[in-house]
Amino acid sequence: TRDWSSDVCSSDLDFEAINEELAQYSPELAGRKMLVVANKVDIMEDPALLDKLRAHVEGKGLELFEMSAAAHQGTQELIKRCAQELAQL
Repeated sequence: TRDWSSDVCSSDLDFEAINEELAQYSPELAGRKMLVVANKVDIMEDPALLDKLRAHVEGKGLELFEMSAAAHQGTQELIKRCAQELAQL
C-alpha cells in the first residue's frame, strides 16, 4: 500500500492506482459517484501533468477540481459542488 497523502496527483497512472486500491478495499465504495480533486496545484512544477490528468478524468465522465488548500484556491468551488451532491442524497 502506498501513502498518497503527500503526493500531488501527477498522472492518469496515479489516478488508476488510487482507484485500484479503493476497489480492493471496498468494491461498493469504489462504485459510488466521485469528485476528483487535484490538490497543491499552486506548487505543481509541470502543468502539463494536470492537463493529462484532466483529460483522463474527464474521459471517464468525471469532474476534476483544481485546488490549493494552502492558497485557498478552488476550495469554495469544491465545497459548493459537494453541497450540491449531498443535497441529492
